[in-house]
Amino acid sequence: MSSNSNLQDILKAHHLTCAICSHLYKNPKSLKCFHTFCESCLQMYIDTSFKGKNTFPCPLCKCPVEIPAHGAKDFPNNFCVTNIQEVVQAEDKKQKESRCDICAYEGEHVKANYCCIECDEQVCTECSRAHKKAKLTRDHKLFRLDEKHSDEYQKAVCIRQLMYCKKHSEKRIEYYCTECVQTACSKCIFQKHSKHTCKDIEEVADETRQSLKRGISNLVASKTVFDGCISKNENKMLKTKDKTNDLKKLVQHRKNTAVSAIQNYADSLIKDIEINCQEDTKAFDLLTEEMNTTRASIDSTCAFTEQVINHGKHVEVINMKDQCQARIRELSKTNAAPIPNEVISVLSKEICTKEMARQMLGTLHRIRLIRVFQVAVTEGEHLFKVCVAPNGDIVVGISPKTDWQKRKISIYTSEGVRISLFNMDGMSGFVTLKDGNIAVAQMSNNKVSLYTRKGTMVRWFHSTKPTGIAVNRKGEFVTTSPNAVNIYSQAGKLQQTILDNTKSERKCRNSITTSINDSIVVSDPNDHCLRVYDSNGNPQYAYGAKGVGEGELNSPRGVAASKNGDILIADVNNHRIHLVSPEGKFKGFLLTKEDSLNWPQDVAVTPKGNLIIAEHLGKVKIYKFL
Repeated sequence: MSSNSNLQDILKAHHLTCAICSHLYKNPKSLKCFHTFCESCLQMYIDTSFKGKNTFPCPLCKCPVEIPAHGAKDFPNNFCVTNIQEVVQAEDKKQKESRCDICAYEGEHVKANYCCIECDEQVCTECSRAHKKAKLTRDHKLFRLDEKHSDEYQKAVCIRQLMYCKKHSEKRIEYYCTECVQTACSKCIFQKHSKHTCKDIEEVADETRQSLKRGISNLVASKTVFDGCISKNENKMLKTKDKTNDLKKLVQHRKNTAVSAIQNYADSLIKDIEINCQEDTKAFDLLTEEMNTTRASIDSTCAFTEQVINHGKHVEVINMKDQCQARIRELSKTNAAPIPNEVISVLSKEICTKEMARQMLGTLHRIRLIRVFQVAVTEGEHLFKVCVAPNGDIVVGISPKTDWQKRKISIYTSEGVRISLFNMDGMSGFVTLKDGNIAVAQMSNNKVSLYTRKGTMVRWFHSTKPTGIAVNRKGEFVTTSPNAVNIYSQAGKLQQTILDNTKSERKCRNSITTSINDSIVVSDPNDHCLRVYDSNGNPQYAYGAKGVGEGELNSPRGVAASKNGDILIADVNNHRIHLVSPEGKFKGFLLTKEDSLNWPQDVAVTPKGNLIIAEHLGKVKIYKFL
């Protein structure tokens, strides 16, 4: 008897107690997430915090719930909880009496040892023997009183609980009409469903239970997906914290080398990093909370459906079928929210700054990967160039592995949807123009050609072996060649030639760009450096030498200029993007291999200031400066 009491205590504590008032349910009401509360508690919860609103969050899982027109009383009753309450109350009463019901008819008080579910009676040992022998009761299942806590007993109680017809109150519901989709008693079958296909109620209930079990299995699979996403999200959050800690250590190291005059600036910079970390981790926490909410909804749906399966009466199981399956389908379609990429924070080393504190500690640059898409390339093809059109479309150059004469241009939206693809034989470089056309340098043909976005040639002009091309603020074309930099008017007339006086044995001018002051920036992958000329063609400086350290390059290719004049360099073989001041001073590595950057071939800046990187194997990555 004590074991049964323990079970009843567990049921009361975990299945029959309202989470709002912490008392046994009074008129239990079920929400769409299947969490249950007292009707009065729900109404008080709504009136206190959500009066005048259309929805309120579930007190447990925060799932949004619409407020019915007449308040909490319009929520459906939780019949499973009501059934369990009735069973527990009946057991409480019988535990207090615990006497043989048959002997009690004769006025005798004999202790009961068994109970019959079919007869709903408790019997003593002697009466149980007679019960098993009598023709009408010999097939009844007897349970010892100390077996009432077993799952077998609880299931048998649910199955044998009687449900009577609403039209014929004296008749038990024993059938289910598949054509009318409703339960029926024997009279209903005779009067209304005689020509319909009807099934035994127990058979239909068992089929419904199996159907609901299959639905639960699908939700369990969804729960596993959410578990994986939550784990991935938490790992990224930890990675963000680790990077933040590394940056803080770097700041601290630089601060220790500075004089006391920069103390205040160092403290404020650390504070900024910590605030940024809090903002970043808050986003991960919110996403974790959102996914935990959905997972909680899955758990509550599984638990509720299992209650329907295990404790619902036949009619109730069938009546709840559509609601349960609708909720299961709704949750099965719920996808885990995409995990945001962590914000990449870079602490650059400022050399030429006016403030001493900034010079010693650097400036914090923060960028986030906002989109990645794969350019459609065949085996052996790779990306070698990327530009951004005035409308934000992304233009990429595709090159085969062997015959670089057979290159292609492909245009994508900023969301990664391909717009067009066309062949461009002999192409060595290209640049997008303000009118939307594309200027293509064709080294093998000694010309620069202008094409529409669909690949139709507009015009061309002669240029000696152009390896790269850019456009300055005046709209003039600036091309590179193995021995010089040439400037052409908009009409294609040669305006100026800047000869290359370097002593490099293998001259390879690969990529070119112009900065905000029309400085000409040219990359040289064979000399592993960058050469910068002013707008008049006078050499300004060379940046870089072969190596892996700060300010060192290994086969640099793509270059771009930001709105503030900083230069970005695709350091291909070192898998990183350099950030260089307009004066040619190393400011920091904006992205590295640790940030999943692989073989960056080219870099570009969008009109909105976003960073576009084309990787060798076809990935285009878009970063946003924060």
